[in-house]
Amino acid sequence: AFKTNGMFAYCRSLVDIDLSKFNAASAWDMIGMFQGCSSLTSLDLSSFTAKNAENMSFMFNGCSSLTSLDLSSFQIYKASRLNSMFSNCTSLEELILGDFKTSTVTTMESMFQNCSSLTALDLRSFDTSKVTNMSFMFNGCSNLTTIYSEAWNTETVANDTEMFLGCEKIVGKSEYAIQTPYDETKVTKEMATPNGGYFTVPDLVEWNATVHYIDDTEPQPIKIQTFIVTDKHPEITTEKLNEFMPDGYELVDDQTSFTVTENDQVFEAKIRKIQWNLTLEYQTADGTVIKEEQIQVTQLNPVVSAQTITEKVPTGYELVDPASDWTATSNGDKKIIQVRAIEWTVNLEYQTVDGDVIKEEQIQVIQLNPVVSAQTITEKVPTGYELVDAASDWTATSNGDKKIIQVRAIEWAVSLEYQTADGDVVKEEQIQVMQLNPVVTAQMITDGVPAGYELV
Repeated sequence: AFKTNGMFAYCRSLVDIDLSKFNAASAWDMIGMFQGCSSLTSLDLSSFTAKNAENMSFMFNGCSSLTSLDLSSFQIYKASRLNSMFSNCTSLEELILGDFKTSTVTTMESMFQNCSSLTALDLRSFDTSKVTNMSFMFNGCSNLTTIYSEAWNTETVANDTEMFLGCEKIVGKSEYAIQTPYDETKVTKEMATPNGGYFTVPDLVEWNATVHYIDDTEPQPIKIQTFIVTDKHPEITTEKLNEFMPDGYELVDDQTSFTVTENDQVFEAKIRKIQWNLTLEYQTADGTVIKEEQIQVTQLNPVVSAQTITEKVPTGYELVDPASDWTATSNGDKKIIQVRAIEWTVNLEYQTVDGDVIKEEQIQVIQLNPVVSAQTITEKVPTGYELVDAASDWTATSNGDKKIIQVRAIEWAVSLEYQTADGDVVKEEQIQVMQLNPVVTAQMITDGVPAGYELV
């Protein structure tokens, strides 16, 4: 066993190295082996193995002219420290790590820090179950867009300071093809996953599918939406369809979903306008509910017109105030509307048999019960008159209706009793007078004097 730490460190003029016959299989310490080789443009490590290396910290740190590096032949089994292994390789555009075995690694601090030309990393072989330090691991990788890996086990990680800070172009992608763009407030270990983090699921096949949202009452699709699915999850679920549902619509079949089997498939989702059930509650001033009317509107246009409100007023009632359009705010909304009983003005016309109008009396009744009672008709008979026929209840049929009632003048029967001075009754004469004018004239009295007598 031997050490190669610092072997070529800071060979700043070194452009190329032939390591084809170099056997590093027994090397256990490779700290800073090529560190600071800032002019090194290529490095062939195809015959290189590191199966016994325990510390590879700073191994390529500062190799700022390297544009590609293929470490697929590396057989790492024992390494515990990979901190700053590739840090400051600012020109590195391609890094092939192959089957890196990292199950024994405890620190990856600054491992790829400032690899500002890298656009993609394939880290699917990484096992991070024993790593305690990931601070600054991808910090400053300003052009890095994709890290291929499943979610990492970060339970033992105690230090994850600014792990992804500065990775401004990175976009994670889950197995559902859901993308997660860079957020400078989220730069620690919780983002080391494809599920809401910055990793991308390896070997993901994506398909485009188009869904036409169809309302059968309309000539054209209401909306056309493109979905991206993957071979791992090729379903366009009901939840996903609802997420992009046009405002004011719902699925006709609330279990609708589609399974994509090839790229560029087209599907039709049947939709309909969402209906809201509303209530018009007609109340009197004292809060008595006269009527509740159920109305259906669409969520797209939840307006109950003034005309509808007026048309639904319960029979025999009228609006206290003129109606105006009402816009509901939710399904089940209620509108309270003030109403009052409609009143009719009807007329009682009292006439004599020969048609003379003795009296007109105006009576207020409600349309719901437009009855003038026999008692009222009787009570309103003009003074000095009486009904020709007994009164009965009268039901009016419209506002302004008239009831003609026959009356006659009330007559009184009075007696004229003619007596002598000693009180002998010579004659009794019956006279009819009207109550309105109960006068027996002197002429009538004189005319009634019995024959053979004269007035004293």
